[in-house]
Amino acid sequence: MPLLIPCPCAHAVPVIRVVSEKANAKEILLVLQEILERLRHAGEQEDEEEGDGESEKLSPTLQLERVVFSYAYSKPAP
Repeated sequence: MPLLIPCPCAHAVPVIRVVSEKANAKEILLVLQEILERLRHAGEQEDEEEGDGESEKLSPTLQLERVVFSYAYSKPAP
């Protein structure tokens, strides 16, 4: 998941959905929390310095969108 969320490839979205639906919900939530923390720090660093033009990653906004969808797809354990 940490590599899929920032991946600009369109094929990452279906994989994220399958992983979110099939994996343990608690594990998904922990991973997504780590990703959100990383995005927060990336946003703080972006404010301090204008970006280097990292084109191999999605924008933080699109990454956040994928995190939100992952939360929606994950199912709590019965």
